[in-house]
Amino acid sequence: MKPANRESSYICVLGVMLLCLLAWGWPARAGDLETGRQAIMAGKYEQALQILQPLAEAGDAGAQVALGAMFAQGFGVPRDLAQARSWFSKSARQGNEKARFNLLHVADEYLYGEEAGQHCAEALAVITELVSMEYVSAYTTAGNFFYEGCGNIPAQPEDGIGWWGEAAEHGDPIAMVNLGVAYATGVGVEQDYEQAMRWYRASADKGHAAGQYGVGVMYQYGDGVPRDLAEARRWYELAAAQGDVRARESLRLLNAEGSTR
Repeated sequence: MKPANRESSYICVLGVMLLCLLAWGWPARAGDLETGRQAIMAGKYEQALQILQPLAEAGDAGAQVALGAMFAQGFGVPRDLAQARSWFSKSARQGNEKARFNLLHVADEYLYGEEAGQHCAEALAVITELVSMEYVSAYTTAGNFFYEGCGNIPAQPEDGIGWWGEAAEHGDPIAMVNLGVAYATGVGVEQDYEQAMRWYRASADKGHAAGQYGVGVMYQYGDGVPRDLAEARRWYELAAAQGDVRARESLRLLNAEGSTR
């Protein structure tokens, strides 16, 4: 596999925070929750706070998610990740899956946001809390944290790989890709193209674009499998159909090489 094709795809940045404004949680007081939700959607943030804060303080998990969303986005209040984290955490500890999802995005914001590297301890605390809840996506993020390190916390690639292994065994396709990259590059583990192919293929078989791209790279360069440009093209096409930019570029280069022969 050529170095140019070994991008750091093990960075599991989940993207823009998705705060699930359409699904707050349990309808303990469904009418009030719906009124508060509609107030947020209409930009009536003061009204939303008046409705949702008492519900959240009374322990309603859905209202806690909504209030956390307001602080995370700065809707009618100063943007405050610590407050968002606190409300999401309260809801998550009651078993609210939307809160766990949003709480993981808080960790991502600490790790990869504008002040990345300045809140490593906070990020680790959030990840640790979610891991204690057996939230599988947090296993992958724990792997990223330790594999790369954060701020003054040094990289511990072996620990990172261990967490990715846990997530992969639970079926997380992103962790599978991360393991593929680790084995392909030999960072934190002995380089092993066959193992890299195994994990790329496991992710690809789940329909994950990055896994499909990885399989394509392995076939293109004959790493861990016989070189097969037709197979490489097939996997690149699958990934490109899902919008993978690297796969599209690889297809373009393959087609350009073919046209010059």
